[in-house]
Amino acid sequence: MAVKVSLLLDHSACEPFACCHGLLASNFTTMKKELTSGTKAPVSAQYEIVNRVGNRTGIERTVTKGEPLPPTPKSGQTYRIADETKH
Repeated sequence: MAVKVSLLLDHSACEPFACCHGLLASNFTTMKKELTSGTKAPVSAQYEIVNRVGNRTGIERTVTKGEPLPPTPKSGQTYRIADETKH
């Protein structure tokens, strides 16, 4: 049985692109909740489709920053960042 653990950090004093916790702001996109179809991609990346309970489906889509995430194959599925694009 997998257990999800949430880590909440206070980032109210962080600069927009350099976090006080030593991580780049773009890395926080991977800690956010799943994204739904039609949502604009926060970063260019490979987005994996996850089912309604959060399990990986093995399906990924490449989406450019600012473009909407495409429809998922089944109702209730969402997206999670699998691998950010490195320029």
